[in-house]
Amino acid sequence: MNSITELLQYSYKINPNSGTLLFRGQANHEWPIIPSIHRRFERYQAVIMEAFLLYILDIESIKKPHIYTNQPIEFLAMSQHYDIPTRLLDLTDKILTALYFACENIYDEKGNKIENDGALYVIKKEGFNKFKLNEFREKTSEPLLVETNLINPRINSQSGSFLLWGALPLNSETTETYTLENYCENVLKAIPIEKIIIPKEKKESFLIELNEKYGINNDSMYLNNDFAKKAEKDYRIFKKASSIITHEMTNWEHGKSLFKMSMNLAGCSNLQGLPENAGPFAKLIEEIINYDKHLVGRNDPCICRSGRKYKKCCGQ
Repeated sequence: MNSITELLQYSYKINPNSGTLLFRGQANHEWPIIPSIHRRFERYQAVIMEAFLLYILDIESIKKPHIYTNQPIEFLAMSQHYDIPTRLLDLTDKILTALYFACENIYDEKGNKIENDGALYVIKKEGFNKFKLNEFREKTSEPLLVETNLINPRINSQSGSFLLWGALPLNSETTETYTLENYCENVLKAIPIEKIIIPKEKKESFLIELNEKYGINNDSMYLNNDFAKKAEKDYRIFKKASSIITHEMTNWEHGKSLFKMSMNLAGCSNLQGLPENAGPFAKLIEEIINYDKHLVGRNDPCICRSGRKYKKCCGQ
């Protein structure tokens, strides 16, 4: 795709009836289509990560900012939009929003700018069953389409929808999860997605045009205002705590019983076991989970165990 005009002409042809397609943009066309939690963790670790996030949701004394529901799927949707990895895959019903994310400046773990061609995916809704609230803990492998009613400015600005990854692997021969490409090929026996390559040499000009002609830019996508900044600070502590729990519990000698609890909470099965080599992390985990049973004060030691005050660490 060499111009935005060409992309829009294409979109008119494939989507004559509004609401039949969803889109996703990725900065690197080589990346598989898979939720963020499965890019960062193995599947048995992802179960623990999700279980801890839902543990936070269930504790009334812990403030859940900017969410007014006790539905697990909506808490995960909010967490996903504030950079906490979940088994939700971000989608949008706006093709130019997806183009922005395909062109967005992304950096790898070493701080190097990704210079690959991007990818814009066109996904047919009809290829996926819709998620139902009472099915959240169902033991299923199929990804389900989630169209949330969350009233959140950032989700609304991105016209956000999601695919919720199934808790199970595709078959009993593996303990790991799958990519969307795997699912379409092995289960659907069809490809309800189309991949459009965004040339790397076009990305910068596309971003300029998206900004100048359509008002699509970093500020409009991420809402860099006081509301968004406050929400980011509030969710950052959940991200750090749940990440610490995940890494430490999977190397903790007494973690097996908690691992079973996590597996049950997530409605998951056919998982590999915890590593046999263990570390003495019981005290750390207990302190993180029970840290005064509320969010820390600004002058309290930070929950991430850095040794600094919360206001000088995660509370910045």
